[in-house]
Amino acid sequence: MRISHGLGVTFASALLACGGGDSTGPVSMDTAQDGCAADCQHRIDCGSPTPLAECTAECVASVTGVIREDVFNDVVDCSTQLACGASNDACEALCTPTDAHERYEAACRGVFAACLDPTELNSLCSVTPTGSGDAGSFCYFAPSIIDEFTACVPAGAACQTAITCFQNVATAHNIDI
Repeated sequence: MRISHGLGVTFASALLACGGGDSTGPVSMDTAQDGCAADCQHRIDCGSPTPLAECTAECVASVTGVIREDVFNDVVDCSTQLACGASNDACEALCTPTDAHERYEAACRGVFAACLDPTELNSLCSVTPTGSGDAGSFCYFAPSIIDEFTACVPAGAACQTAITCFQNVATAHNIDI
């Protein structure tokens, strides 16, 4: 599974509902394995036909090294407590931006304000998730990856140059934009 993005990041709920620590660094393989297994088992208990091993492997591949460990753990803890069929919007909003994320948002808005409509701008640049829609999804990414995206949007960067750079960073981390 890939993190998908249309010019905003749409975090697949299967990816978000995977879980494990309190570091803002990227999720480790061990933490991902434990959290993803817990989340996938909850999904199976709620009727998902996807086998545990397949679900866990897809989740681990999607989050390891990319998603913040603290957010991963919070979302997994939250989503595995939900009743089957309940909305996980509140779980998806459990992300507080770091300083790196706030720098990214400011730089992103500075470059893309001239070339994106307000909805696209918010989807691509906001780092405060609401639990609904694309806006804020960049909050989930580890600060080291956010720093790579921030490097794409120095003051005065041309929109197309920045978008190409974003695509290169996203490709390097298996993130669809």
